[in-house]
Amino acid sequence: PFLAEVDKYYHRLEIVEDLDAVEDDILKVAISDFESSEEISAPAYAHFRDTHQVVVSGQHWLDVMDPHANKGSGIRHIQQALGSPSA
Repeated sequence: PFLAEVDKYYHRLEIVEDLDAVEDDILKVAISDFESSEEISAPAYAHFRDTHQVVVSGQHWLDVMDPHANKGSGIRHIQQALGSPSA
């Protein structure tokens, strides 16, 4: 069930057993909760709020990411990488 759910949202997916083994920048950790991300996962990960954004991103999803990450900074990064002027 997890792979069917995640396939809806992610074009490319790699399952790893240990995040320490990842040799790349980790932009966010998306946590799947088939019961309720707001009622169960958000309180369980609340202690990360001092150092990270903890965001309920759907009924079954909770995202944990860098406190400065947002779509605007992502778009600016892409614009810089492509040499495109910012608005």
